[in-house]
Amino acid sequence: MTNPYLRARESRPKSEREMLYERIAQECGEAWLAAKEGRPHPRLCDKTPRQRTQELRTIRNAQEAAFYPQLPDEGWGDAFKLDDIRDYTDRHYGAGGAERQE
Repeated sequence: MTNPYLRARESRPKSEREMLYERIAQECGEAWLAAKEGRPHPRLCDKTPRQRTQELRTIRNAQEAAFYPQLPDEGWGDAFKLDDIRDYTDRHYGAGGAERQE
């Protein structure tokens, strides 16, 4: 025995909204099959807009870093001395003679 409410729903004409939902569901199924087979589809979106923006930002930063000029060898040697690296065994004093690290 079938449900009388289902029979009533099947006998009346579908509204525009129901037809729209059915069409969307059908297109989504087609998009899923296209993605599975590796074919393009209008409803198939590879990335969200935020992911695409982040990808473009990463590409731009990588291109800028690839052409960023290197530091010259002369004149920069004193700034990067390894002797000035501090460890936690010696004391260093900050403003007012306060002990900063030990």
